[in-house]
Amino acid sequence: EPSYLMSWKQYFKALRHRNILLQKGETKEELYRAWEAEMVKSSVSITAQRKTFIGSISSRFNQFFGEQGGNNKSITYKQGWQEDIQYDEYLFKRRAEDQQKGYTKYGAHQADVIFTDGGEQIKKTYSRGQIKLYINQVLMSQARVIEEKGRVQPIILMDDYTAELDINNSEYLLSWLKNQEFQAFITTTEAQKNDENTTVFHVEQGKIVK
Repeated sequence: EPSYLMSWKQYFKALRHRNILLQKGETKEELYRAWEAEMVKSSVSITAQRKTFIGSISSRFNQFFGEQGGNNKSITYKQGWQEDIQYDEYLFKRRAEDQQKGYTKYGAHQADVIFTDGGEQIKKTYSRGQIKLYINQVLMSQARVIEEKGRVQPIILMDDYTAELDINNSEYLLSWLKNQEFQAFITTTEAQKNDENTTVFHVEQGKIVK
């Protein structure tokens, strides 16, 4: 979204100035008011656009990959502060604590994206191979969203796609890519079966040998 970058810049400018006040131990309400108002205004725009984008990716992810291993996977956006409170109120209530620390602890700059399966974060329960497959699926879903939103067709670059994946998952990932309209450049150190939808290039001593 064209407006996102402007909101992001405005937010971090205001955040930087608020942090300077905190570091100085400033206590005057009027000095905080303007910068916090800008942070609140910008964070509303940033958070709304991020939630929309993550929601679109999550929808495509479930559409394409939800059936694999059950429909228990989810992608959740965490906005960076307590969900059930307005950000302006949150900044005011946390100001004394932030003054002690010398920086703004919570806000859009602390936002995160949480990947789960069966209610558990994948970083706690997945193997490295499972995480790689999951994240590749997320990236494929993101590519589809970019295609739909921007009306451009992304080019997929994937390095050493078989690393850390067993043969079933690597074949699953490659098969899915072949059935999409994306142009993809994929590297691997293992010999692969060729078909009419694939062109294979061999690299020897830094030179491409078809």
